[in-house]
Amino acid sequence: MNPESMRTAWETFINEGRLSAGVRDIIASSWIKCARNMVDPSQGFGRFADEGMFESIMRANTNLINIAVPIMANLAGTLSGSHFTLVLTDNCGYILEIIGDELSDLDLQCLRFRQGTRWTCDEVGTNAIGLALETDNPIQTAGAEHFCEPHHGWICSAAPIHGANGEIIGCVDISGKIEVAPPHSLGIIHSLALAIESVISQRQESRMMHAILENSRNCVLLLDDDCHCVWLNKRGMDLFGAPDDTSPIGADMRKILLGVDWETVKRMVPVSTECALAFGGRFIDCFAEISPIRDEHGCSGYSVSIRLLEQIIERLNALGVNRAYITFDIFEPVDEFHPGLAGALRTAKSYARYDGHIMIEGESGTGKNIFAQAIHNGSRRASRPFVTVECSSFPRRVIEVEIFGCERHAFHGVYDGPILSRFEMAEGGTIFLNDVDALPLGVQRKLVNCIRDSVTTRVGGTRSRSIDVRVITSTSRDLRQDVKKKLFSRELYALLSSLKLELPPLRERKSDICSMTRKFLGIYNENYPGHKKVLRPDAIQALESYHWPDNTRELLTVVEQAFFSNYDDMSGVISASSLPAQITEGRAAAESVGVTSLPEAYERFERSNIETALRNFGGDAAKAASALGISRASLYRKMKNLGINTKIFRSAKEA
Repeated sequence: MNPESMRTAWETFINEGRLSAGVRDIIASSWIKCARNMVDPSQGFGRFADEGMFESIMRANTNLINIAVPIMANLAGTLSGSHFTLVLTDNCGYILEIIGDELSDLDLQCLRFRQGTRWTCDEVGTNAIGLALETDNPIQTAGAEHFCEPHHGWICSAAPIHGANGEIIGCVDISGKIEVAPPHSLGIIHSLALAIESVISQRQESRMMHAILENSRNCVLLLDDDCHCVWLNKRGMDLFGAPDDTSPIGADMRKILLGVDWETVKRMVPVSTECALAFGGRFIDCFAEISPIRDEHGCSGYSVSIRLLEQIIERLNALGVNRAYITFDIFEPVDEFHPGLAGALRTAKSYARYDGHIMIEGESGTGKNIFAQAIHNGSRRASRPFVTVECSSFPRRVIEVEIFGCERHAFHGVYDGPILSRFEMAEGGTIFLNDVDALPLGVQRKLVNCIRDSVTTRVGGTRSRSIDVRVITSTSRDLRQDVKKKLFSRELYALLSSLKLELPPLRERKSDICSMTRKFLGIYNENYPGHKKVLRPDAIQALESYHWPDNTRELLTVVEQAFFSNYDDMSGVISASSLPAQITEGRAAAESVGVTSLPEAYERFERSNIETALRNFGGDAAKAASALGISRASLYRKMKNLGINTKIFRSAKEA
């Protein structure tokens, strides 16, 4: 519609309230709204915000102003002399900045088109700024399309500005006299809005990235293409001691991160490696990830993320790796157990309060691992790692690496390395060497140095690392005899056995079998409440008659087998016939042919042997124990179980 026809259509609407054909829908809808809101078509002057309110508006829009105004000023330079003005508003229509050729004083006085006025359709009638904010679209209003007559000599093009999350945060507008309107002004203003949005998005991404880097638990550095540090985050400044004289800014990181294959890095290949940070007189073990930063010209620098070795270990601990789960609570009340086990429990609790190394002795399956975990959880190191090494599970050539770790290329083609030592992983906590007697003598000698000096050195390495680790070991052998036979290091035995704990076998504490079986069965009953089981007396009798070569571990397996083999038996009873064959067959066979069962025969042999030794040494328990190859504590426990009294043998000698 040409300007004359548009003027006629406007007059018809103002005077008669009737819309003419050809008026754009968006303009027609706005006119109707203005009329409904009783906007005076002869006015259209901007309303100023009060001073305090406008100061608050400007503060709230500081980021928008700082980004938009330089871009607008650059565009205004190309429009110089066109008598057009660029306008920036907030999302409520308040004018924040005006840039460009100034309007005449008469225009300014008439329209109040100045900083601090509100330029919405409700305030000044149909206009480009108001419609752009209302419709969230770029729009142009020209001449009589404006609802208020004082604006009819103007042409305005406006576009909304969106924030990083897509919300409207403001508007840009280009306004001027209609007779000198620049061509494509709507396209120009739309492009201006998009340019501002692009910078806002980039700034937001930059702020987020900066926040991520600053709040990272890792030390993050940016290097130039010559590997010199140009930036580091707060964690990095803490690590390096910056900002003071020790700041790494400008330093060549190739001289600081030792052990990194910098030749590979320079070939723009990402590198992840364990290394050492040597800076300010310190030497810190860490893990570095180095990646090239690429641009259109190739590599412009490198990003480096450094994690301390202790951080990696802490992460493993947080995931439940290297953790002790068992506490002394599972043995409560202690008085319910056989005196031999109850005594061991009291000793273990006492040991937990100290920090000396402990050796746990006992047959296979007596619960040495359980006691080790409980001691750790009862100590001051409970919150730190509990690392287990099954010494008998690894080949001789592998066990040294498992315990002490190895450096890169220590074994070409076998380990890529580097591998953390178990002592490093246990830092501040406990390392449990199960079946320590299985260690080769060469590893034993290295372990002596490690424990005595509180340092560890990886295989293939030369640098020693200080450690703070408590060592708990276990063995099912008489290591004193192994020491005499030179099968075990005397010095290592002395270091490891400063605190000794001996666990009695299950066959020597038959009174525990019933209570322990009921406790194990209770666990399965609790986990499977629809299939609860109880033990018949004949089952308990069979269990107590068995000799338990694998001790508590075997008892737990037997209870599990009995429970699940009768899982669908709704009677809820476990009888002797429900038990595994090895429990009942030996006793039944012995009774059928009139022979003594092996457990009974062993008990008779053991009694006879002990009595002979005591008789030969006149009741001297220490000498008798030495001759039998057992500890004095073990001898006293066996004598108690067998009902042997040393006084008889002392009296016989005196007589």
